[in-house]
Amino acid sequence: IPAYVNSFEPAKPDRTFEIALAPNPAVASTVLTATFEGGAKAVVEVFDAYGRNVYQQRMASQNGRQSLVIPVQNLPAGAYVVRV
Repeated sequence: IPAYVNSFEPAKPDRTFEIALAPNPAVASTVLTATFEGGAKAVVEVFDAYGRNVYQQRMASQNGRQSLVIPVQNLPAGAYVVRV
């Protein structure tokens, strides 16, 4: 019986993505800083604990480091999820 060996090497991504959110927790606003390579298009969404979308904004589709100020002063205190 011949022996077969299969190996799998995942594809290497051609884009790099880094993200930071500060300050956290925030009172008036928080700044999302993201670094894109490959001209990625991004939409930033903030969801409350019930899964409701409470904020949405597009980020420019260009290479490099970008920042977006997210106003939170009108949101009730609580936990939120940020999706990019």
